[in-house]
This record gives sequence, structure tokens and C-alpha cells, in this order.
Amino acid sequence: MPYLNNIKLWLLWPIACLIMLAGGGCSDKKTDQLDTSLLGIWRTNAPKYVDRYIEISGNLLILGAGDHDPGIYYIKKIQKNLDIYDLSCTGTDESEYIFELHVDSQSEDPTLKLKNQRQVLWHKAGSSFSGPK
Repeated sequence: MPYLNNIKLWLLWPIACLIMLAGGGCSDKKTDQLDTSLLGIWRTNAPKYVDRYIEISGNLLILGAGDHDPGIYYIKKIQKNLDIYDLSCTGTDESEYIFELHVDSQSEDPTLKLKNQRQVLWHKAGSSFSGPK
């Protein structure tokens, strides 16, 4: 009875797909490497950047630029070495970028610094930081 073999195959496909989904076959491994304390919106008191923000959400890094459109970057790979995260990203224009984040998440008020702006401290919005929300 060859039609029974066809029925068995049709039943196996949905079961195999469910197993892959439940087992993480389609899970997003990029965020697993990020400390959850990094997720959210970061702001600064630095006068030059007071109207800007950094948002880390899922597989996105968003750089808010005041009155301009935000820069949106898709996180492709994360490398961590102690308190430094290297985020390999692709911009909306398909250009490749690496953002180096220096993180102090051990203190009561976690801070973040970008490699090229080490003098600028970014604070997690909603923490004890008293800057703009």
C-alpha cells in the first residue's frame, strides 16, 4: 500500500519542523552572548550628544541622532573579551561595521563607552542616571 508511505511522509514533515522550532533550530544566538544588562536605551549628559541615544534590542543596534534619522545596524556577530563587546553589524545600506563597546555593568549605575568616544559615558535609561529620559 504505497499511499500509506505517502501519508507517513506528510505526517513527518510537520513533526520535524516542530522539533526544529522547539529545539532552537531557528533561535537567535546573537542575543544569547549579550549580557541582558546591555539591552535597552542608553543616554548621556555630554552636551554634544545629549539629544542622542544608543538602543540595543534583540539583533539591532540603533544610534539615535537627534533630529536626524537614526542609524540602524543589524548585529551579525558578537565577540566578548572581559568587559569589551565587539559587535559586527550590517547597516541598512549593506555596509559592514564593527562597534566596540566598553561596559561597566558591575556598578549600581551601569555605563557604556564607545571605542572612539571613551570620554563620553552612556547610562542606561531608567537607572539612577539623572540625564534626559
